[in-house]
Amino acid sequence: MKKLSLFALGLLATSTAYAECHTQKTIPLSTWYKSSGGMFNVWVSNRSEQDVNVQIKLHRTNGSLYTEATEPGSNISVFGQFTSSPIEGETVLAPNHSGWVYLPNGGNEEFGYAELTWTSEKCLTNPLTVSTSYADLSGRFDWNHINVTQGI
Repeated sequence: MKKLSLFALGLLATSTAYAECHTQKTIPLSTWYKSSGGMFNVWVSNRSEQDVNVQIKLHRTNGSLYTEATEPGSNISVFGQFTSSPIEGETVLAPNHSGWVYLPNGGNEEFGYAELTWTSEKCLTNPLTVSTSYADLSGRFDWNHINVTQGI
């Protein structure tokens, strides 16, 4: 019986996921898309007790970055409690605060892949909750919760 208990304890210990802390992590997000009839959002919440610096990069299919400067008048909007636009550069998201980025419909059709990079002065274990959404004028709506334990 003692051997069986030790075996079960060893099996439990090896199968339990170990949550590592990090001071920086890049997380792949879902494919982003905007058009005259479709809009894209990235929702970010800092559930830690530390400031987290956040930057979101929208890569076009040709590899170049999509920003307000690359399509003037596209009106990329930032809401919530970001200190500035995470699309234009790194910004702070305070503890227990949330923000989101909105790419409205209109302008050129654009799409590609997105990634979020966060940094912190302290070692943190998955400090963010991240989701993306897409909606269009036909009534389509997609919501994706991002697995923040993955990434590099």
